[in-house]
Amino acid sequence: MMFAEIFETNFETHLISPEASLLHLLWTMAKGDRVMPEEKDLPSSRIDYLRDKLMILKPIGERDWLYEHYGRHIAQHAEFDMNGKKVSDFKGNLRDFFVKVYARVSEEKRPLATVHRLGSFTERPLWERIILPVAQDGELSRLYVVNTIREQEKEISHLFARARGRGLFFLQFIRDEAGTIQDAQIISANALARQMTNLRYDELTTYSALQIFPYLREAGVWDRYIEVGSTRVPTDMTIEYRADGVNGRFEVNISPYLDGVVVEFNQIADE
Repeated sequence: MMFAEIFETNFETHLISPEASLLHLLWTMAKGDRVMPEEKDLPSSRIDYLRDKLMILKPIGERDWLYEHYGRHIAQHAEFDMNGKKVSDFKGNLRDFFVKVYARVSEEKRPLATVHRLGSFTERPLWERIILPVAQDGELSRLYVVNTIREQEKEISHLFARARGRGLFFLQFIRDEAGTIQDAQIISANALARQMTNLRYDELTTYSALQIFPYLREAGVWDRYIEVGSTRVPTDMTIEYRADGVNGRFEVNISPYLDGVVVEFNQIADE
């Protein structure tokens, strides 16, 4: 089972790695009004600074790439080293995903950003990367890729600070072998969410969302979670929830978040 997203624009809103932002800035400055920058125009001292989190891939043959450089930090987190190996050495869904995004960057000669995870959120880390094409004498020569582990704790803390008096849940979907959504796990919740649901943090995060709040289905909220997770389009709703230890009317905003949703809610006075 694999989760992946591909981003074509607005990288600053999708990636949180400062190294990815730096490489994109260096690439943009070196590019000028060309389709892509000449590799020699990238500042070597800045590229050296990124090397531990950098991959450099050279196109070889038909839709394959050689790892000329595979950063030390990447190898440590991945627990394998791809230096001198090829993208085709990967197997299954992971290989297909890498080939898809590297081929798009190579053919379209423009950057892409991705996040991906092989396996469930409880088993594997989430990787984020930005992929940038560079040239020699105007022809594509290599792909420069910053590849880092997503630090979700920092991202969640930042969103907590922006909640502004609203309850906040972060959910990640639980899928079966076929990838069908069966349930969700609350991976974090702020203090107001705990207060409004009358549950402790450990109670919210130990059991699945439908175990804690089975009325989500009857209230029509669960279907909205799945819809937002599938379409990646946020939605607002007002619901009356008087079950599962909760008693009140709530304004709710549901937004996509990785392989799940962020739920912001605020209790409103009964009419």
